Amino acid sequence: MSSKPQGDAPAAGMTITAVHEAIGVSRRTIQRRMKQKVWPGGKCGRNWRVSAPFIEAFIESLTTRPTIDIDSFAQEWMASQTAVRAAA
Repeated sequence: MSSKPQGDAPAAGMTITAVHEAIGVSRRTIQRRMKQKVWPGGKCGRNWRVSAPFIEAFIESLTTRPTIDIDSFAQEWMASQTAVRAAA
């Protein structure tokens, strides 16, 4: 059985429980956002993994913008990551 990330799941992904504890969003909401591909990450085997750099960037942004919509932030973050990959 392979433990490689599938789809867009990063190798340094965070579990749904870890994300829940880090940012206080319900586990069900996190799983829904992952299934809808609103947040970056994917499945690793049977488990969902959220991009660790995305969560770290979101937490860091809270220091300058305390009332930020995480779904809007996710769109902006994923667009910036796509631009970085395209430039490389």
